[in-house]
Amino acid sequence: MAKIGKGNIIALSITVLMLILMTIAGIMTEPLRSKETSEAIEIAENALINKQTVFVGYADVTRLNYLYNEFVKSELPDERSNTPEAHNLFAFLQKVDNEGLPLLKQAEELLLVANAKENLNSNTEKDTQKEAIETILVITGQFNVEQTIKAFEKHMLAFPLTENAAVYRITPAQNIETCAQGEPFDMYVDKESIIITPEGALKGTLKTLAQNKAQPKDILNWKAYREGKLMALAILNPNRAIENVTNPFANMFIRGKKEEIESFKKAFASVDLSIISQSLSTNLQVWTTAENAQKNHEKLSASIEGVKAFIPEEPAEMADYKNMLNNLQSSVNGNLWEFNLSLGESELNSLKELPKNLGKIMMSSMSGMKSNTDDENSNSNPDVLVDESNITIYQNNVDIDKLNTAILDVFSNKKGFKVGPFMISPSVEPFFSFGQKKEPTDDLERIYVQIESGIIPNMNISMHGDSENPRVQLFIQKVADHSGQNILNIETCGPNRTAKAVELTAMPRISYEGNEQKRHTTVSGKRELKLLKGHTQKQAKTVEGYIQLRIPSMIKTVDIPAKEGETYSFKGTNFTITKSSYGELGYTIEGQKDLVLDVMPLNKDKKVIEANSKSSSGNNITQYPSGTPVFARLILASQEQERTFSFKAPVKQLEE
Repeated sequence: MAKIGKGNIIALSITVLMLILMTIAGIMTEPLRSKETSEAIEIAENALINKQTVFVGYADVTRLNYLYNEFVKSELPDERSNTPEAHNLFAFLQKVDNEGLPLLKQAEELLLVANAKENLNSNTEKDTQKEAIETILVITGQFNVEQTIKAFEKHMLAFPLTENAAVYRITPAQNIETCAQGEPFDMYVDKESIIITPEGALKGTLKTLAQNKAQPKDILNWKAYREGKLMALAILNPNRAIENVTNPFANMFIRGKKEEIESFKKAFASVDLSIISQSLSTNLQVWTTAENAQKNHEKLSASIEGVKAFIPEEPAEMADYKNMLNNLQSSVNGNLWEFNLSLGESELNSLKELPKNLGKIMMSSMSGMKSNTDDENSNSNPDVLVDESNITIYQNNVDIDKLNTAILDVFSNKKGFKVGPFMISPSVEPFFSFGQKKEPTDDLERIYVQIESGIIPNMNISMHGDSENPRVQLFIQKVADHSGQNILNIETCGPNRTAKAVELTAMPRISYEGNEQKRHTTVSGKRELKLLKGHTQKQAKTVEGYIQLRIPSMIKTVDIPAKEGETYSFKGTNFTITKSSYGELGYTIEGQKDLVLDVMPLNKDKKVIEANSKSSSGNNITQYPSGTPVFARLILASQEQERTFSFKAPVKQLEE
């Protein structure tokens, strides 16, 4: 048996180790690897794309889903996952995913084809616009047919069109915010695909797909372009698309750019991910006239230089924005205008911070300054401190049943109805408005409810409101006439729907104890109520409803160093400093945001620095103090009290 030398053993060991590492890396990056387009998508493209095709879109859902869960989902505000509109596809997919049906995880690829219909038998212009474009969606993957159908049946109106196959007509739920009713569509589901078409078009689509047509020559360029991409789209018939634009503002723009738009022949666009360089790349190709291609190239190049001059040199992360623009390459080749943009990890991280940094960029450019550094500002400008009389008071041992309502008694001439710390004032007189009064679009009569409060301790005014868990809300249940009948017009959808609570607005109030000025908080709000058709304001006797109030009764104050990475945890809520420099205090709040009542930037002597403004994006919040934060003071709600105050308030008539 041959012996293996020591050197060979080392070489073999290194080779084995490298193979193990390569295998691990391959497993880790497998979800991000591009793959060949499936046969089902190829068949769908061959069958559905033709000379009438206006738009084609493709997505590698497997990779998109992985990227979303790994890099995007945690950055979104919590309330997005609770969006109530079942008609919205993204919200619907999130909802059924939470219920145990991971449709997105089961999906692998997506193809969307929009075709202009050749024969329109509509009698009206409106119908023509509605039917001129027929959009078909094909999703491939590994699906549980029974669970998929049950999910649609639970959240939308669904009924079968055949007995032996999963073919359904789906009517989306009404949009609770806008009252819009989604268009019905037809859907086919089997273990490997979901096909969605406009109402009545599914039978023809399935027949076309079953023919398994040969590959048309005019889509070869599209297939070569989208192969291996994360996402790709093509506009193949732009003039047909423009003909069906119904938005008046878009039509106005089109008329102003008629010659340029008419020269637009087709366009390809894509987004892809490079595992090796860890970068995201985008590409756009536009076929137009040679003259317009050159003109677009020159305009873009000039715009890039203009934006680069607008970006300040400091702080250091601003360089990433300039790098993004430097990476944007525009070129012309005859009648083809093309540009590419590649974003590395650093640029992608900076892109997420753009909402926060926009304010800094604007402030720098407006002031004519090129930087906002410690050398230029912190040494020359002292910290601007908040006058102690203007610092909001937070107090302990608050009793929700013994709140100060003296301010309501001062305005008792309003003849409102007092309940707990609130005064409710229903009236037939419209709210006062500084601007032009908006005329009603219906013939229903209205009454108007105003609400004010006494002093509400520990109520946050501006820092970290939690729209999913508001501290004070007004609910209206009934407008009774003199016989006790409810004459309130019940609205089931829209921004002013009856069941929707009115979130009351907090505002500062100043009081005095001797010569000492105290800063407090009160809340106020208003609600316009429509009466049933045929009923008048004079018939309205009382308004019934209730107010929910939740306030912190005990407060905890914590001062932490304003150092990047500094973290403080409280009742499952995590507070982390992400940035601290002259003019900036950045942090994240994860968990129950409304437990953090306030965050105050402090100087080295723990005096409160004046904060000019703040910005937020998801869990990320940035304050812009007039100084250098050395500490951050956290005002936390350690205990809370909650009450519901019911009322039956008389309606004030004009003669009263």
